[in-house]
Amino acid sequence: MKILNWFPQARLGLWNFWDQQSRMVFGCDPATACGVLFSDVLDLSKGHVSIACALIDDHSQITKLLSSSAFDADPRMFFRVLVFLLDEYTERICETYKLIGERSPKQPEIISIWANKYAKHKLRLFVYHHPIHVFAEANPVMHASLESGGVRGGYCLRSGIVPENLFAITEKWLKQTKQPDSSQTNAEEVPAIVVPPLQSFLDPALRHAKGLIDAAKQKPEELKKYQSEYHTPIFGPEDEVIRLFKLLESSIPEGQ
Repeated sequence: MKILNWFPQARLGLWNFWDQQSRMVFGCDPATACGVLFSDVLDLSKGHVSIACALIDDHSQITKLLSSSAFDADPRMFFRVLVFLLDEYTERICETYKLIGERSPKQPEIISIWANKYAKHKLRLFVYHHPIHVFAEANPVMHASLESGGVRGGYCLRSGIVPENLFAITEKWLKQTKQPDSSQTNAEEVPAIVVPPLQSFLDPALRHAKGLIDAAKQKPEELKKYQSEYHTPIFGPEDEVIRLFKLLESSIPEGQ
């Protein structure tokens, strides 16, 4: 499959944004945040905080997706996976508030809508034949013309030559449409999913994480419940971890 010329650059821009903003959220390099986060309110020499480690682990999965070229030929797949990961990340953040005795906030709406009505429970879209995705990063002018939704004429998305009428499927449509519309099963209009700017998904996820971190820092006694003196993560290449494990295994006397 041919790699689209617009997407790798857009993805790298998202990765850079995510990395820079993450450093501000965590106050350090996210790759080392497990041993740093909450050090300003707790003595981490007594153990890392499991909440911090779990948060960083989910965060790092999003980082890996943004930094990977694996989906450079398929931005639709990238988008769906990104929404899945952001949905899990922000939902776990909501649940973590309860662990520190705080009221759980709502998920960012944009992530919740696209996760639950596009990436996962997408039956309402199954009546449409081969929807076209319109990314803001790929064609900002076309994207802007379709943001209001409804039927729009004069586009050549499917044929590339013959003008067609498009039916613009927007975030507002996803939010309002509860059930599949069977009257659209064989409609003439070309269905076009109007994807919001991808950075608009990252911004609220980072703010969500920042909110949890700030709230947790006000509850150091609650955080102490999740400290473990036995937690010593091993970082390094997989073969090095295996070598260390074998070294430790060989040092244990037989029969023990």
